[in-house]
Amino acid sequence: MKAHFICYPFFLILFFSPLIISAQGKKIFAKIVDEKNIHVPYANIVFKMGEKGLASDEHGEFSILYFENDLHDSLWISAIGYEKRQISLTQLLSNPVIVLPVKNYQLFEIPVSAREAENMVKKAIERIPENYPQSPYLIEMFFRQFHRENGKAARLIEAVLTVYDPGYINPQSMLMKEKFEITELRRSKVFEKNGFAHDDHLVSLFKQNIVHYPRETILNSSAIDYFHFEKDETQHSDTSTCIKFFHKNPSDPKTRWGKLYIGNQDFAVLRMEENTGKNDDFNPRLKAASNSEWKFFEGEMTINYKRVSRKYYLDSISFFYRHNIVSKIFGSTDFTVDEYFNLWTEMPDTVSISTNYQSKNFQNSSNLYSKKYTYNSEFWESYLPSIEHPLDPSIVSEFEKNATLEEQFLRNENP
Repeated sequence: MKAHFICYPFFLILFFSPLIISAQGKKIFAKIVDEKNIHVPYANIVFKMGEKGLASDEHGEFSILYFENDLHDSLWISAIGYEKRQISLTQLLSNPVIVLPVKNYQLFEIPVSAREAENMVKKAIERIPENYPQSPYLIEMFFRQFHRENGKAARLIEAVLTVYDPGYINPQSMLMKEKFEITELRRSKVFEKNGFAHDDHLVSLFKQNIVHYPRETILNSSAIDYFHFEKDETQHSDTSTCIKFFHKNPSDPKTRWGKLYIGNQDFAVLRMEENTGKNDDFNPRLKAASNSEWKFFEGEMTINYKRVSRKYYLDSISFFYRHNIVSKIFGSTDFTVDEYFNLWTEMPDTVSISTNYQSKNFQNSSNLYSKKYTYNSEFWESYLPSIEHPLDPSIVSEFEKNATLEEQFLRNENP
């Protein structure tokens, strides 16, 4: 953090001197710019192996206090709208200016009628009651939650659950529609600084289902004027049309952009890919800003739907977002959190629902962090969705530095 009372000549000497010796370590001042030498504000800087993380200021500048053992480490530099870059600390010492290439999202490049694309989205919204089940059904799902803090594995939760879905009802309500029972559960050791203070992320993931909860999404017909649409002819097929969208509203702290895939015959929503980033034009006077220390940075989400017996059901959700934990006292970034969520579904049961519903203990929340469970190793060894969607070996190795995941699952049976 720069001190504004320093006189300009002394400040220039301070900035261009790469090292400042302190009794506790050495400090380097650096700057992040783009290819046109324009500063990149609020970029994330995370030590790959260490515990430190911070963000650049509004001028793209930052300082790092490092020690001798950090010289073997490297930094991950990321900012919304730019390509991520890894740079070693020794490289930074020799050149304290980091250049981030601008990321090309390739949105809206094809000069096709935006009105035609918008009309197709409106038609998809109108056809949702016909394309998606309006009667209740049961469906089994496999859930995975994985967190990183400052680039290090922090938490892993996996669960198998049976879900009661009432069907497409009251789309503008954000109240929880589904009910579920967790039948199998396993948790890793917790390495998070945030500990056990969490919302119910399983409930939050269900609410990413844009068909059931469209109020704050592209499928909200009353907010469609805030979106810009274009057809993507490069993704066109005989069965579906790809529509690129962009959303920016001064009352929303996030921008949204991505692709929506719509069936050509029935106008069913087949898939959505959405990216989110900070809205530089956000006006907090139009909507009360959060006082939370959790500052959203960027996110990505993919939702797929599958056709079963002439109706479309949720197939999978993949959701990632990054946020910074900011000190309320100093305003600096204490650490950066990456959160990954996945949900995969089996085939829906629309026949024996009344019998099976009575035998289940359905709830509106999951209590994933403190729910008691008995670890069933035989079940997990043969559970097909877990085998089909294995953990990345690098993630496994991150967790198993001190104990195998099997040992951690057993140790965390009952909190």
